[in-house]
Amino acid sequence: GSTFSPNTDASTSCLRVWGWTWGLGTSVHRRIIPCSVLAGAALSLVADIISQVFPTPVPVGSTIAMIGIPIVLYILISHRNA
Repeated sequence: GSTFSPNTDASTSCLRVWGWTWGLGTSVHRRIIPCSVLAGAALSLVADIISQVFPTPVPVGSTIAMIGIPIVLYILISHRNA
């Protein structure tokens, strides 16, 4: 099975748990929920940094949407063909 190893990086552990969960179709909420919180915080931070790089202020929500739209489209297309 998939277990957390204390000497692995948090992001690698989260990605491993997500891949294991999606691959087997089981759910491990004790691990997925904290990983989702960390991923959401990281996405918000990256979007905020990107939105501040432009000379005129760009809303953070727009930046998150521009990052998320390709991801959602990829998931929809890959699940439709499966």
